[in-house]
Amino acid sequence: MPLAIPIFTLLLTVLIMLVIHLLRANFSYHWLIATVGAFIAWTMVLIMGTQLPQADSLIAWKPETLFPSSLVLTADRLSWPYAVALVTIVLAMMLTEVARATESMWSAWAAGLLLGALGIFAVLAGNPLTLLMAWTAIDLVELLTLLGHRIPNNMRERVVVAFSVRILGSGMLMAAVLLTSSAGLEWTFANIPSQAIILLLLAVGLRLGVLPAYMPILRESTSQRSLGSILNLVPAAASLVLLNRTASMVEPSTIVTVLMVFVGLSAIYAGASWIFATDEIDGAPSWILGVASLSAVAAMLGQPIASQAWGIAVLLSGGLIFYTSALERRMTWLLLLGLLGISALPFTPAWNGALMYTSPFNILMVIFVISQVLLMVGYIRHSLRTREELTGVERWVWLIYPLGLALLPLTHFLYGWWAFVGFDDLLLSSWLLGIITLLLTALIVGVTRFRPEVPFGRVAAFESFFSLQWFYSLIWVFFRTVESVIQFITTILEGEGGLLWAFLMLVMLFLTFVAMLGGI
Repeated sequence: MPLAIPIFTLLLTVLIMLVIHLLRANFSYHWLIATVGAFIAWTMVLIMGTQLPQADSLIAWKPETLFPSSLVLTADRLSWPYAVALVTIVLAMMLTEVARATESMWSAWAAGLLLGALGIFAVLAGNPLTLLMAWTAIDLVELLTLLGHRIPNNMRERVVVAFSVRILGSGMLMAAVLLTSSAGLEWTFANIPSQAIILLLLAVGLRLGVLPAYMPILRESTSQRSLGSILNLVPAAASLVLLNRTASMVEPSTIVTVLMVFVGLSAIYAGASWIFATDEIDGAPSWILGVASLSAVAAMLGQPIASQAWGIAVLLSGGLIFYTSALERRMTWLLLLGLLGISALPFTPAWNGALMYTSPFNILMVIFVISQVLLMVGYIRHSLRTREELTGVERWVWLIYPLGLALLPLTHFLYGWWAFVGFDDLLLSSWLLGIITLLLTALIVGVTRFRPEVPFGRVAAFESFFSLQWFYSLIWVFFRTVESVIQFITTILEGEGGLLWAFLMLVMLFLTFVAMLGGI
């Protein structure tokens, strides 16, 4: 089966919804169309897994001397699980929307399906060129979606700065591609030179928010729970898959150790922020940052399977708690399954994540055990938060909504058993890690529950540093300076002497060009 069919299915569904809206603005069955399209794409991605690995070439660029690589999609044991996780998130979004009918809009569903299609395109990217195009498309759709909402001007500035940081991460990947090209090698992940691996790690760090601790816009930009979650999870998945492909090529070095320290600090900060968040939606960026940090450090230790386990946990355990807008007591076990998804206990989805602790002992790993504990404590806190109940809804909603939630942990556990690597490497480390994390989690929850006056420590005390708002302020100052210079030049050119100034600049550029030719 061609790998692009699920992508085209989601895109076609979006197109159908748009055309129907233009023809009949009051059409009432957009949800049904979007759900059917998501279900068909979900089925196709599952079928895709029966023939791994496989690759499809989409477009052959011409001339080959300028573009030695074409657009390629690849489904293998590293990329296919991310495709399954993404399409499951999209389908679960549509199924759980029945509980949020009052705040739902067809445009939000269309945007979710579009981002899902681009996310699958990114995780199945078979070479850096394809991944770069997918990243760019995701960034543009995300930017337009956020700016399309009525948000204050200061929030728009944050959106632009966040977009700029993502573009900087893409630039890092482009630099790695150029190093590959300068070595006369084809543009593939396997051919990227060892000296360019650091660039790949920095690219992923900038786009994920691990380096520096960038907190994406969510709450301030959109009030829709599902769309906001998709806006965070899809870009994360598109970056996490590169970590898995990079992990097998990372070699121990001083630079990698330094990066691990920064990732560890980001993980601690994210775990604490996740605990203190107002609710799971407010803390969604912290969740993504915290669990992605575990995936990042596993990649730096050369453990692609462990990196993938934590990456899938970002999406499926996170998607479960994000989508749970209403919860009955008898459904609480669903969130318990989400908590087990990040416990790394034996026979749980993140069991393979314990592989990163099987390497020779490294004192830095203590930081990541602590961050995992903080993430679990926060998950418990947000799971116990009082939510609305499904009252006054039709009976079919009682079937569809829980089904959409249950689909996420079910897929997560099936992934864990599918990706199981064997007992030899995992048994001892996972049991030890599981016991330690559970004891520490129980201790923190118990102490803070029965002695609420004992604080964890205020996140705000170090948030100003670890969130690196000063870094983004400097970026914005740079943008303001460039804007002022452009406005000054525009004012000069629009004046009475504008023609003379333009002619003078043209002469100066011509003389500079002649001087360069003379030097050659």
